Amino acid sequence: MMTTALLLAAAIQPAPFAIGDNLVGSWNGVAAAPVGVVLPADAAQIQAALGAGIREFIIEFPTAGAGGADLLQTLEQAGARYFIAFETPMPGAQGWLIEPDALRIPDVRGVQEIDIPLPGAESALVLTASTRDGSIIREERRPVVDGRLQARLDSQGLSGVGLIYPKVSSPTLPDLWQGFDALRDRTLNRIESLKPGPGCRGIIDPLGTAAAFPDGRLGLVPTDPFFRMEFEQMLRVRHRTIRDLLGAWQIRGADMTDHAAAARLVPLFEGDRGVTRMWDPEANRHYEVASRSSTYWTDLRATVIESMHRRMNRVYQAVQDKTGLPVIQTMIGWNGPYDRSSTTLAGVGVRLSGSNIQDLLDDAAPSVSLVRRWLKPGISIASDIRFSELAPGTLRTLLVESGSMGVSGWYFRLDDADRLPEVKAAADDPLIQRIASRSLSEPIRAPVAARPTASTVRLLSGPWFLPSPEAGARLEWGPGLDGFVYEGVQDRYVAVWSTQGTRRIKLLTPEAETLQFQSFGPDPAARTRRGEIELTVSDQPLLIRRWTTQPVAEEALTVTGARIQKILDSNLPSNDPLKTFTDRYRTALRRSRTEPKATLDELTDVLRNMAAQTAPFTWVEGEALPRQTFGEIVPRSGAGGGRALSLNSRLPGQNIEFSVPVATGELPVTLWIAGSLPKTLQNRLIVETVGENIRPEIVPVSRYGDGLAWHRLGVFPTRQQRPSVQIRFELPVGVTALIDAIVVSRGDFRPDGGRIPLDWIDSLKPVRPGPPEMDSPGR
Repeated sequence: MMTTALLLAAAIQPAPFAIGDNLVGSWNGVAAAPVGVVLPADAAQIQAALGAGIREFIIEFPTAGAGGADLLQTLEQAGARYFIAFETPMPGAQGWLIEPDALRIPDVRGVQEIDIPLPGAESALVLTASTRDGSIIREERRPVVDGRLQARLDSQGLSGVGLIYPKVSSPTLPDLWQGFDALRDRTLNRIESLKPGPGCRGIIDPLGTAAAFPDGRLGLVPTDPFFRMEFEQMLRVRHRTIRDLLGAWQIRGADMTDHAAAARLVPLFEGDRGVTRMWDPEANRHYEVASRSSTYWTDLRATVIESMHRRMNRVYQAVQDKTGLPVIQTMIGWNGPYDRSSTTLAGVGVRLSGSNIQDLLDDAAPSVSLVRRWLKPGISIASDIRFSELAPGTLRTLLVESGSMGVSGWYFRLDDADRLPEVKAAADDPLIQRIASRSLSEPIRAPVAARPTASTVRLLSGPWFLPSPEAGARLEWGPGLDGFVYEGVQDRYVAVWSTQGTRRIKLLTPEAETLQFQSFGPDPAARTRRGEIELTVSDQPLLIRRWTTQPVAEEALTVTGARIQKILDSNLPSNDPLKTFTDRYRTALRRSRTEPKATLDELTDVLRNMAAQTAPFTWVEGEALPRQTFGEIVPRSGAGGGRALSLNSRLPGQNIEFSVPVATGELPVTLWIAGSLPKTLQNRLIVETVGENIRPEIVPVSRYGDGLAWHRLGVFPTRQQRPSVQIRFELPVGVTALIDAIVVSRGDFRPDGGRIPLDWIDSLKPVRPGPPEMDSPGR
């Protein structure tokens, strides 16, 4: 390592780098917000770009290998500037893959021989389990030969399911342990071999590209001995005695005596799938466990995430120390080696794809939000923009808008060299060049769960709404008011604005005297009385701080109560069952003045339950869909109830089917699916209609939450005698789809994020008009 460091010090003479308070990088004292292209290490393509006048580049190299110094020398001689990016995937961690929702053989009856592909696996534990009580009927450990697993399942006359737990090189979790030091040294040697000169702006993804970083669901138990040492150490800190550990993991009847033995255990469950056992691969023993209350996965995840932060940030620092070049890591989700304010990175890169300018800004915003949470300045680079997907006339708008947000570099991946002049024109545009000297307003942070209410937009007064993974939700204040609650580590507020022009509203709160306001519109001119405060709201946000219990708009209670009463007074056929909600409605109204927030929460829950039974469309939550062979309920910010159905299969030829009922009435119907449907599902989603199967185009039409969207699949006929719609997913191996809700509508339907729409209630006609049974909360 010392020899490598000395060679690098002699070979690289980087331009001094700094980042200003406006999040713009400067090299040799010159601030720059570069516009250029992303290219592979290909001499012909580089020469074509130089010939078109391009002077800013990201050049992609493999992590291993040699050569390429001549290409960088060509750029230096042309006076060009460039980032070096390493595009080789990071090596995956070795471990046991625990995905019982995806690696399963349903409906095993008797003896069944299986021969299935498991590429990248070396062996597998194969279980036949009872579908009645989850007990293990048969087990065997089998080798995987030439990427295929051959095994026998035997339910011994019972109803069974086959479960497969392969030992693999993970497709998503990087190897952060035994092979990591070698990867670090290979990176430093590769940079040395490239001999970057003063035109080099920095290094992107020095360890290679990552498919994912550890997030909410890990799904892999690493077998690396270095990981086990770290895991054991963490367990000793969290659970001082082995008895404490067994209690936290809910292991029953174990004779385990030390933390080292516990650190090698493998759970045979994830979520509510699998069998309630922990497996010791070395002793080939099973231990019974109460899986639903076990903290095993929490402990494992904490160790993996801590390893990621510590080890990857040490490498970033080593590269920056040895080369003098800033290091940028491509952002993949909120949870990565960049998500702590103490990161050693200089910035993050972000990939943008799509044609809609709002979607592009939504994709760029998390990277800016992230670096603005750091303790030091950082830069955000749009390091991979799919030029072919940009709508005509979008390029300049994208640069100007994202630049004012905080992005400070743009690199386009071109499919056609004829488009190079457009990039050159953007780079020379005086308006774009002025971005390097911009000033930035403090953003308003909005929880991702609040989208689309808090989409990435710029206010008239200058600040941007930027997304945050921290806690919060949309307001439920009725059709005249919109906004969200943000509960971050360093700040907490209610953001509210009017959708019906500037007007006065009344807030109910026991803390009226202590509230503080920050208005981006007119002066709120607050007037306080006991238990309430009257103020002005406009179409610009008003931030309300210094509360312990959220304040509530009086009209939110009034509107919610009125909508409940409208449903009760209507002549809808489902009225009788709704009377079960009447007591909850009456009881909640009685405490509206003393407990306004609790009252609103109760009324809102009552209203949405009633709406689900009476709406002119069929609304089915993902977690309420008929139980799927391949599926798991997972948390997701912004989804209805904060949860969605995850569909995943790692075995070929597995189809996932739903039958969704249709409310009686006029036919045909319009079908909607809310969730995350990857592009790889195109032509693999089938709607079965009268006499034919249709493969509709999957196009997101309304984004919301964390990576979710509504998809309008089209209008389909159904049978009057059999009012239902059948949906089938031909799910490719390794592809995950999320289903938040499925809607079958007989008429107009307007999505409202992850919430069931309520606007249709306002047009209901009562059959027994009269005053509400209880006084309105404002009296």
